[in-house]
Amino acid sequence: MACTVVPNAIFRNGNSIPMIGLGTWNSPPGQVAQAVKDAIDVGYRHIDCAHVYQNEHEVGEGIAAKIAEGVVKREDLFVTSKLWNTFHRPDLVEGACRTTLKNLKLDYLDLYLIHWPVGYKEGPELFPMGPDGQTFQFSDADYVDTWPEMEKLADAGLVRNIGLSNFNVKQIQRVLDVARIAPATNQIECHPYLHQSKITSFCAGQGLITTAYSPLGSPARPWVKADDPVLLDDETVGKLAQKYGKTAAQILIRYQIQLGHVVIPKSVTKERIVSNFDVFSFQLDDGDVKLLAGLERNGRICPESSAFGHPHHPMSVKATLVTLNDGKKMPVLGLGTYNLRGQSCVDAVKTAIEAGYRHIDTASLYGNEVEVGQAIREKIDDGTVKREDMFVTTKLWNTSHETSQVREAFDASLANLNLGYVDLYLMHSPVAAAVNTNGETILTQFDYVTTWKAMEKLLDTGRVRSLGVSNFNSEQLRRVIENGTVKPVTNQVECHVRLNQKKLIRFCKDREIVVTAYSPLVRPGATLGLDDPKSPKPAFEDDRVVAVAQRYHKTPAQVMLRYLVDIGAVPIPKSGNPDRIRENLNIFDFELTPEEVLSLDSLHTGQRLVKFDSAAAHPFYPFDADAAMSKQVPSVRLSNGYDIPVVGYGTYLALEGRGVELVKKAIDIGYRHIDTAYLYENEKEIGQAIREKIAEGVVRREDLFVTSKLWHSLHDPQHVEEAFRRSFDMLDIGYIDLYLMHAPMGLKFAGFEYADMQQKDADGNLLFSDVDYVDTWKAMEKLVASGRVRSIGLSNFNSEQIQRILDVATVKPVNNQVEANPGYDQRKLIAFCKARGITVTAYGPMGRPHRATYGNRSAIDDPKVLEIGQKYGKTAGQIIMRYLIDIGSIPIPYSTNDERMRQNLDVCDFKLTDAEIEYMASFHSSRTSPFLQYKSHKYFPFDIEF
Repeated sequence: MACTVVPNAIFRNGNSIPMIGLGTWNSPPGQVAQAVKDAIDVGYRHIDCAHVYQNEHEVGEGIAAKIAEGVVKREDLFVTSKLWNTFHRPDLVEGACRTTLKNLKLDYLDLYLIHWPVGYKEGPELFPMGPDGQTFQFSDADYVDTWPEMEKLADAGLVRNIGLSNFNVKQIQRVLDVARIAPATNQIECHPYLHQSKITSFCAGQGLITTAYSPLGSPARPWVKADDPVLLDDETVGKLAQKYGKTAAQILIRYQIQLGHVVIPKSVTKERIVSNFDVFSFQLDDGDVKLLAGLERNGRICPESSAFGHPHHPMSVKATLVTLNDGKKMPVLGLGTYNLRGQSCVDAVKTAIEAGYRHIDTASLYGNEVEVGQAIREKIDDGTVKREDMFVTTKLWNTSHETSQVREAFDASLANLNLGYVDLYLMHSPVAAAVNTNGETILTQFDYVTTWKAMEKLLDTGRVRSLGVSNFNSEQLRRVIENGTVKPVTNQVECHVRLNQKKLIRFCKDREIVVTAYSPLVRPGATLGLDDPKSPKPAFEDDRVVAVAQRYHKTPAQVMLRYLVDIGAVPIPKSGNPDRIRENLNIFDFELTPEEVLSLDSLHTGQRLVKFDSAAAHPFYPFDADAAMSKQVPSVRLSNGYDIPVVGYGTYLALEGRGVELVKKAIDIGYRHIDTAYLYENEKEIGQAIREKIAEGVVRREDLFVTSKLWHSLHDPQHVEEAFRRSFDMLDIGYIDLYLMHAPMGLKFAGFEYADMQQKDADGNLLFSDVDYVDTWKAMEKLVASGRVRSIGLSNFNSEQIQRILDVATVKPVNNQVEANPGYDQRKLIAFCKARGITVTAYGPMGRPHRATYGNRSAIDDPKVLEIGQKYGKTAGQIIMRYLIDIGSIPIPYSTNDERMRQNLDVCDFKLTDAEIEYMASFHSSRTSPFLQYKSHKYFPFDIEF
């Protein structure tokens, strides 16, 4: 066939390399020489080989035959080989190169690469094993010491160019930092399932050419599994092959060339060798290149697993670090050791350290501190790690909470570990206990705050670096922070896809506390005790987990661990199985998309594996807190039998784009009553937030009470149904709990769009409607029959207007929403409504943030109100909220501040005295929302006392 002219890539030194070459890895013995000869006949001038492939002598035979035939001259060819891992020691580099040259029957190499950054034990074995026949033996040689010897090969003319293979960004940079001759290329696995965009972009920026091996996905690799995805069979690749009239292999090879990569597909079949070379007669469209890039799934097929645990392994399984609030750093993944005992514990910890773990978690309770310490010391002694490389956690058990016991318990743990110091010491639980004279453990009510203060003194010894807690809820953390002098750096809790602790994680993050996740894998096979046919599958088998695992070519366990890292937790999976220990750490080469995180959020059921049932009656039992926030907000019964929570979250003034974030936050905090309106232009966002929290399993639809309102310009009975439908559709939550007429005043109708809501005349005055609100009410009554709204009510109606409605109503209003705050407390209207079975919702309960004064007095800053707050351990704002509840209203405060949102809800654990209520009533003065632009309307409600 006619020889295709192959374009070249240009190295930074001006030398060139053909863009396509013949790969020889995994080629069957006895077929390589013929494959090389066939390739040269076709037009290949670039041959890639390596010492470890054990076929360089055959490659040399093929090259020599074609030179002898006169088909090519030596200078026409570009031959690459690689320095194997057992020859990294500087004194071995030249000898290894000369052996390759001898096998290839060549005087020089065009390109010589360091095959991997990892060094293996020097000797004749390519993959040296330890005495156990399972553990690979590594060399101490550092590749930055190997590189100068590579440079000497270039100086001596033995090689024309030198480069790297399988190096990551940091490793390339280390070489560049010491290089006299910069590397020309980095040869890495590269194909649509493993795009490697970060490293290839880095290489391009540093002047290194990327060479792509396994561009076809290496379907014949020795370790392939039956269920592994096959790139050549990918539907997208197949469709592109049909489009261009090419083979799938040609599409994949062309893809690499268009990315600017040198590509080295391997084959020994002449037809495929010919086909693979025929890739220069077409070009992929930009859109098709993007399609192939979209196949990324972290589908690495050549992980060099034999080198896992080597400090220079490039697919780094070393956990990244999180900075604690005291400045110390903790690896974001650790090894849990609960239930590991004896030699199995020692072996597990040593395996973990060899794999790259630097964070080990133990506890006095586990009874294995001695073994954990032994394993770590042995790995220090053999040079694998230094003590300062390790982060070791242990814990104070419940029976040592008393002040006099804390130091003794810590000293015992430190002696067991025998590591000089402890990186992190945790209070294992807020529940204290003691051992009685019969050897029985009994619960005591010793205060964990006092225990924490005793733990703080341990820092003065210099033998513990950081302090934290475990199994604490948010209120217990708050008490520790408020009463201690040292803030906990972490709270270690049960955390997994079935109990994702996102509320607690957010709470802790706001206070610079890291959440450490124990039992992060839910325990394989656990369904959390749900025995009915509808119980969820074990998380490992859940379709949502499996789908993500398949996309990234990871195991379900790895996906579940990555999920926890991505939501802000530090998982500490426990395993004694060496393969699983290594697997659990290999989660730092991919990240979940926000959509995938949201999908896994939906696995949350809120159910625990570890319940500490024996302490359930203890006053410091921590696990009632998840439900406590929502349970602490009681409901009142409406006249039609439905319940409405006595505190809600108002969304008026929520700026466009913030509604989703704020309502999700409110639901996480514990609000179950959300108030919105067509006027607020945020119903769509409110609905989205509610649907997302339902999907996450945080709430069910029936847990929430949602209010919306009919706007003034839509009072005409013929418009009511359509106005409601629009609110209903924008919320999209199945039904609306309460639909209110926003005010008795009608405005001129101009349409249903937001821009139509407030029509004005040439002078800027609102255009009123004469529609009678009684007629509007009759149209609203029909909505109830549709089943799409549970209850209907009013807003901004005075007592006379309410009575007019009651006189004609067939469906009684259950609620009247009005301004109510200490400055205008509406006590007379509340009493009027109460006598008629109508609840009152209080908007603007703080008097509006920008109008916080009532006459000449401000309740927020009033010394007496602040004094009342101190009495109850509350803020002035909480006293105002409680006042409104105590006089019979339902406040719906709006805030964007996390802490204020929590405070506004945390008002149901105390009541004001009669004297305190009367003092709060003394602020009564005037409205902050007088609706003066409606003053001339025939149905203006504020012209009478109430």
